[in-house]
Amino acid sequence: MFSLVRMSWKYVVESLKYYIKAMRSTILIIGGIIVLLGVSWILGGIPVSDVFSLLSMSKSPGNRYEWGIYISAVLLRIAPILGFVEVKSLTLDEKNRIKASTMSGHTVVVGLGHLGLKILKALIDRGEKIVLVVDKSQAEREEVLELKEKLPVVVGNPSLSSTLSKAGLERAKAL
Repeated sequence: MFSLVRMSWKYVVESLKYYIKAMRSTILIIGGIIVLLGVSWILGGIPVSDVFSLLSMSKSPGNRYEWGIYISAVLLRIAPILGFVEVKSLTLDEKNRIKASTMSGHTVVVGLGHLGLKILKALIDRGEKIVLVVDKSQAEREEVLELKEKLPVVVGNPSLSSTLSKAGLERAKAL
């Protein structure tokens, strides 16, 4: 039971890391909106009750500081849509890159030759978390294109540390 709870927390943390990386521009925009809200509130000397009335859009803005809060409220309602669009517009390669960069406790498999395919199949059968690293010459192979749908695939020169870093080698349990 404890290991199941620990595994689910690891999954939650990895998922959060994935979505934070996937929605970084949305998060920056929301941060900017919150700064606009705070600056308008502080400079305008607006009472807290009026701030909440403006945020709930139950009060019309009067001065420019109230307009800043009102605009922040409108933009904060639109921001989740932007985040949804941002995540949905990621290509499969971008999703794989983000997923690979946030994984931990996984196995990095390098190459998809005869031995690599056997090892990969055995790891998949065991339910292991895997990141596959393939050279650019192998990237368009049918097997690789099919695997991209199931697991993160990093394309690059496997002898370069930057490529292995993209596969999360520092956090991997095996290579």
